[in-house]
Amino acid sequence: MAGQNRANLLKRLTQPRKKRVQPHQEFQIETLINAAGRLDYDALSAGARAYGQAMFAQAISRPVLAGSAFYSGGLETQPGAKMTKLFKMRRSSVREDLTSSKNLDQAIYPLIKRKYASTAPRLFRVGRTGENDMVMPDYTISRHHAEIQIVDDGYVLRDCGATNGVFLNGVRLKPKEEHHIKERDEITFARYQFTFVFPNLLFARLLGLDEEEGADTVKAPTAVKEG
Repeated sequence: MAGQNRANLLKRLTQPRKKRVQPHQEFQIETLINAAGRLDYDALSAGARAYGQAMFAQAISRPVLAGSAFYSGGLETQPGAKMTKLFKMRRSSVREDLTSSKNLDQAIYPLIKRKYASTAPRLFRVGRTGENDMVMPDYTISRHHAEIQIVDDGYVLRDCGATNGVFLNGVRLKPKEEHHIKERDEITFARYQFTFVFPNLLFARLLGLDEEEGADTVKAPTAVKEG
């Protein structure tokens, strides 16, 4: 009997110990963000399947801008404008101009800073050029198009004076005015429409689950360390 116990103990000691999965070691969202601030859709979907909802939500921690559709229309060069083109929709009923795109449907931009981001920790900037957090290299997008500010009670959207504007649920915002945004709000930059989505709802969408079951119940932003 003593020999058997000794053999079992030796077996346990010599077998390799299984590592406990740590989400911030094994599933680092920051490594999936490219230079434009966009997440790798396939890797994100694979992570959702592999780690489950709780770990996925903990790792991503912040809302995302998820591409949903774009508006069709024409471009015009403005007198004196160097880069940005004026975008004009084709019809008076803007909802009829919405077109789905698989590429845009898979465009997901998290409100998470890249490692060497130059903007303030609680500020997420959208624009055409590389110093923005969400880079959209399109002539309808202004250099500094919009900002999303992380505040104590949620998230605030601002139009930075963009040529083609920022729309919240179909209504064009006045430049520099602050508007609180909530989950499922539709935010449009020029001709590109995005949905403001929290981690649990994003998880449900990635896996094709019931979206009502995946909705977040707590919308408070995660604390950000300054520095």
